[in-house]
Amino acid sequence: MVLVIAIVLVALLLRSRKRRAAAAAWRLAALPALSDAQLARESLRSGNAASDDPEIRGAVAVQVDRAAIALERAVGSAPDQQAGSTATTAAGALRGLAFAIEADRLLRHGPTAPSGLQLAQADEARRARSAELDAALARLSTHIGSRPGSHAGSPATG
Repeated sequence: MVLVIAIVLVALLLRSRKRRAAAAAWRLAALPALSDAQLARESLRSGNAASDDPEIRGAVAVQVDRAAIALERAVGSAPDQQAGSTATTAAGALRGLAFAIEADRLLRHGPTAPSGLQLAQADEARRARSAELDAALARLSTHIGSRPGSHAGSPATG
């Protein structure tokens, strides 16, 4: 009986260790992706995504795409479904903000002047996508264990 209990305890200990190791490995993979996403968000908000210069807009689009792909890659090694879902949501929210900004830019630079309603709707869409991205990155940061809004992505202590 004691031997059975000892075997069960050792099995539980090994399982717990394996789970912690998987979570730590995911954090190491997801942390750079989070940092890239935070930097891409700042590039989107800086006005570069709506620049008149197509090269600048293209550079922001590449940065957003790379960050979203990095987030999606992190899903594969996520320690659980919730962590993976959080990374997927952040990738989608990053692309959503980029899309909203581009839609707004196209509306403003289109062949016909947009109506006040169209401008208000575009602005609301951009603000909503921005808020969604902020929330998604904050949730991901919490999952990873870094301080929200930290560009360095250093793990939180405490």
